[in-house]
Amino acid sequence: NLYQFSDERPRQREFAHKHTLKTFEFAVRVKAPLVVLHVGSIELKDYTDKLIEMLGAGEKESLKYKKLCAELSEKRDKKKKEFWARTLESLKKLIPEAESRGLKLGVENREALEELPIESDYESLFKEITSPNLVYWHDTGHAQIKENLGFLNHRQHLESRRDKLAGFHIHDVQFPGKDHCPPGSGMIDFAALAPSVKPEHIKVFEFSPSMTPEDADGFRYALMKGHLAAAMKLVDEGAGKEAAMHFLHPLVEIYEPAKAEYAAKKLELDTVKFNVAAENAALGKPASAIRPMWTALNKQVDGLA
Repeated sequence: NLYQFSDERPRQREFAHKHTLKTFEFAVRVKAPLVVLHVGSIELKDYTDKLIEMLGAGEKESLKYKKLCAELSEKRDKKKKEFWARTLESLKKLIPEAESRGLKLGVENREALEELPIESDYESLFKEITSPNLVYWHDTGHAQIKENLGFLNHRQHLESRRDKLAGFHIHDVQFPGKDHCPPGSGMIDFAALAPSVKPEHIKVFEFSPSMTPEDADGFRYALMKGHLAAAMKLVDEGAGKEAAMHFLHPLVEIYEPAKAEYAAKKLELDTVKFNVAAENAALGKPASAIRPMWTALNKQVDGLA
């Protein structure tokens, strides 16, 4: 966030544009399909850290907390117009540069309440800039912090952006606002988010450098369980084809890449049973037929923990 598209100083916006183009060139060299953007902020005092501090102290229902939230919303709405207009202008200049290089630009949801876009801005953003190269990038930790603070519903926000969703930064949050934790070590309900996840979405795990090997095992376990929970939920809803993908995700995305590590610990999954469950779901078999398979798969995954 050193240089921002929303900055009122033209020279700073020029620097933001220049360095973003350098990032584009690097992305082309490494054959990255997408560049994630922090698009700017509104010049306000730091409300976010103060509200997180109060949240941690159990003051969310206090009159002081509610007044501070109302003050933030009022001042943010009053000042946003000019900052948002500069952001849109900068993005419009970047779109042709991204298109000529075959890159998508992912506008990331931010954790700070002072940063842009505000959640209500996404609808107008994608109406204003209709290029298919401008997409939404979802950061699970950032959304959860805002839910903790009372400014959005994480699942509903993600679902509302599904049509432009291109990928994820995946990490967990420990109450009230410690993010970049391994999935399963915090409070995010990943199973509730899973129906919005598609195979074509880019998934990037964004963890703290302090993460241990034991933490890594925990997040693999949590992800497998989350996919299985999503699979059964989709079967119950009659969405067998979508459920089939979630029966396979634990194998393709998690188990197979770490198979050597599990083998060293003399742990393994019966991959055939995952494939059978996926095939039955894709064929539209009833939930009563698939649930016993699902229960057996959960027991297998529990054996890895």
